[in-house]
Amino acid sequence: MNANSFTANTSLAWMTKKATIIVKIIGIIAKRYRKPKMKPIEHTNSPKIAKPRDMELPSPIGSGKAVDNSWKLLHFGILLMNHGIQKWSSFQELSTVFPDPLGIGSPLSLGLAIFGELVCSMAFIVGFLYRLAMIPMIFTMIVAFFVVHANDVFAVKELAFIYLVVFILMYIAGPGKFSIDHIIGNELSRRKSRAYKN
Repeated sequence: MNANSFTANTSLAWMTKKATIIVKIIGIIAKRYRKPKMKPIEHTNSPKIAKPRDMELPSPIGSGKAVDNSWKLLHFGILLMNHGIQKWSSFQELSTVFPDPLGIGSPLSLGLAIFGELVCSMAFIVGFLYRLAMIPMIFTMIVAFFVVHANDVFAVKELAFIYLVVFILMYIAGPGKFSIDHIIGNELSRRKSRAYKN
């Protein structure tokens, strides 16, 4: 097997693996937003109407498999954070040569990229201000794919495209059960409920 054949096979395996993960994410989102199932009404002398407690509501993260899928999603956040760490550790060297697609100067463009890839990734991983943190992450990938690598072949900008698709899907899916946003939301709901009862 020559070098070109090995490179092609490696690229194909990489694309297949990422495509499989994206399909799994779409499946998770589809299950999360499916309509709740209602038990059929029994035809007796006194018809029984399905009550809210009879409805089977799907749980976003309710099983070991769902938890395992959630950790797979966090994998992308950790990967993006690693890119941010690399840029931050080489700030001095990159600040003079970093692409400036927005015309605001290379140092500021690099700083914004580090913010989107490092700071926002950390907030995304722990689920704090989840969707707000994902906006700079998605924007960074949009700029990378459509502006910085606009004239490059797809193999060069493939990674930015995969990140972009995955992050958009994860933005739609939401933070899930094991997140700081979910914990804060539950606590606020309890306080609101207690205040309403009083």
